Amino acid sequence: KRFRIDSTFKTFGGFWEYKSSGEEFTGSISSRRGTVELRGSPEYAKGDPEAMRAVLAESLSLPDLQGSTAICGFTKMNRCTLLNPLRLAGDGLAHFPSMQKVNRSQYRAMRTVMGLHIESSDAAVLDGAAFYLTKIHHLLPSPWRTKLTNEGAEHSVTNQVQDVFRCRSEYLGAEVACEVLAGGSNRLKKGVKIKPVPRILVTPHSPQSVDWFTALAFRLENFFSLVLGTSAEISHVQLFQGEEHGWVLQKVIRRKEKVDNRTWVRCAPGEIGSALERWLSVPKDDQLVELTLLGSLR
Repeated sequence: KRFRIDSTFKTFGGFWEYKSSGEEFTGSISSRRGTVELRGSPEYAKGDPEAMRAVLAESLSLPDLQGSTAICGFTKMNRCTLLNPLRLAGDGLAHFPSMQKVNRSQYRAMRTVMGLHIESSDAAVLDGAAFYLTKIHHLLPSPWRTKLTNEGAEHSVTNQVQDVFRCRSEYLGAEVACEVLAGGSNRLKKGVKIKPVPRILVTPHSPQSVDWFTALAFRLENFFSLVLGTSAEISHVQLFQGEEHGWVLQKVIRRKEKVDNRTWVRCAPGEIGSALERWLSVPKDDQLVELTLLGSLR
């Protein structure tokens, strides 16, 4: 299953802190536009004064800003990892006259990976990533051919991935490629719909972390927003670890804008690749100008 970076869903499963054993718990996990919350199953106890005091203390405490590095889980939607989860105040009740208590733990993560188990957000364990951005298909060739005949127009679509450009970023230490796939749907009443699905593949020379790839995702957003003259947005971030893959969920700020063909930079796809190579070679200290300027424009 593919997950948008701002997916919304709800499911349940079993969870535990990374590399911990014997402390598993069940609960429900929900995502609202990329912000993931985990609620453990309620726990009941009776006649235990220590448990009663623990519930009361947790309900009065502030959120644990330190938290844990990662909480892993297995849900109906496959594996998941909540990175740097914030432990919220307990959602429970301690009734001292009857010496009964019910309580459940709650966590919130601003970044989650669906499909993989990862030690932490800065663990260099990922082999590559694919970034899917909105609107950039206007700049790239389409994955089909059109032939005009006496009866009309014939469209032929190939199942093969079409290479647009490839470049190497020495500054990043990574290979960067742009590909276009044919996507769409086939519905009984609406017919066949075909659309181009471009993606940017980044393969570093050595494994990198989730933080490294997500920071790169927003740099790609800035680059293509500048080329298009309108706000391009990351829709999906797919991470690769060996033969497995996962999807990043994160809260993002969206700005809806229509594409105006009078504002984008018109050039050959190869020139876009050369410009992207130079863009990714900008030193980190000089990227502050990029973040400030494009952040205010977008």
